[in-house]
Amino acid sequence: MTEGALQYLASGIVLGLSAGLSPGPLMAFLLRESLSRSAAAGIRAACSPLATDLPIVVGAVFMLETLAAFEVVLGVISLAGAAFLVHLGWETVRTASLDVDPGDAPATWWRGILVNVLSPHPYLFWMTVGAPLLIQAATGGLLAPGMFLAGFYFCLVGSKVTVAIAAARFRKLLGGRVYGVVMKALGAALWVLALMFLVQGIAHMRPNL
Repeated sequence: MTEGALQYLASGIVLGLSAGLSPGPLMAFLLRESLSRSAAAGIRAACSPLATDLPIVVGAVFMLETLAAFEVVLGVISLAGAAFLVHLGWETVRTASLDVDPGDAPATWWRGILVNVLSPHPYLFWMTVGAPLLIQAATGGLLAPGMFLAGFYFCLVGSKVTVAIAAARFRKLLGGRVYGVVMKALGAALWVLALMFLVQGIAHMRPNL
């Protein structure tokens, strides 16, 4: 393994941990799922980037030089994400019990995918940081970009899976009033994120109106 590949692996690890542990709609969603359903539900939500990011990464690499045109798309996605987060926040605030129908669990995977697709964060990251690094790494062959992607997604998903398991492990301590307060706080956090996405969407759309 070359020194350059190791450097890109280290970059992927640092960026993956940062993205995996930072607040955001997917983190709030997987915490909600882990607390109200199970560790498995939270893990399914945590793994959703593996199903959504490939077209984002490929698109970002090819669209890097057309950022101005991408602003409109990013604005539309931000507005759609804001609407979805308002709905998700309302569902979270109304949750008052850990008794959840197990038959609802498979939907977690698809809802996690929807949360990640509607969030502007992956698009912003790959357009401004990830894609430039991949393009730069690829000048020395395929090993370096491969190591970057491996380090990034191992740490991104791994850190979120760890958070999901930890949240589920201690969920029994969150019964009664305490649990209700926690879920309302998560719902409020989702609404704050929705407001942020609304502002971002308007900002992205304004230059093109």
